Amino acid sequence: MSIRVRVACISVKENKIVLMKKLIRSYFNFNQLTPPGGGVELHETLEQACIREMHEETGLIVSDPKLRGIISYINHTNEGHAVTLFYVSTRVEGELITMEPEKHIPEWVDLSTLATNERVPDYY
Repeated sequence: MSIRVRVACISVKENKIVLMKKLIRSYFNFNQLTPPGGGVELHETLEQACIREMHEETGLIVSDPKLRGIISYINHTNEGHAVTLFYVSTRVEGELITMEPEKHIPEWVDLSTLATNERVPDYY
């Protein structure tokens, strides 16, 4: 078993954050809203991974991401284990673009609605 290192990047702009609506039916988080992010590549810093993933998935350019939390996901049925580091950036440039329409669609979500939004998993 190996442990995957992942990042999630939360961009904050005008009291809203970008979340991704997951479209692949086989994903455990199908039709839910989760932060942009993904795996850290070899020789890439965690901050670089956050910046890259945000741009690849949303078209946005973020800078100066700050570490705000860490979550360990353990799946005992398939022996999967991932550690995700959560970053937040308030320095956001560009326009929101759907970069991977077959996988997920980014959308701005008002921060005041997160606690009651049924599409946002409780663990976020």
